Amino acid sequence: SVTLLDLSCNGIGKDGSLFLSTCLEQNNCLESLDLTSNKLGVKGSEYLAKGLIPNKKLRSLNLTATLLKDTFWISFTLKRNSSLCHLDLSDNNIGDLGARHLRSGLK
Repeated sequence: SVTLLDLSCNGIGKDGSLFLSTCLEQNNCLESLDLTSNKLGVKGSEYLAKGLIPNKKLRSLNLTATLLKDTFWISFTLKRNSSLCHLDLSDNNIGDLGARHLRSGLK
C-alpha cells in the first residue's frame, strides 16, 4: 500500500482539499503527504484539517506555498492529532497571527 503521496504543483484548491479530507479520514496507511505549491487557501486548509483529526497514521505533511495565510485550522488539528511529527508551512506568509495560532496548537 502507498505510504507516501506527492501531489505537489497540481492545482489542488479547496474542492480538491475537500476530497482529500474524506480520504484522510478513512486512510490507515499513508504516512507522508506533500501538497507543496497548490492553492488550498484558508478554506482548503479547513477541509484538510478536519480530515486529519481522526487520521492516526500520517506523520509528515508538507504545505509549503499553499496560500494558507492563516494557521487557525492547522493549529486546531495539532491539538487533536498526535501522529503528525513533521509539518512544513514554509512560504505561506502566515504572519504574527499565524504564528500565534501555531503556538497554541503546539502546546
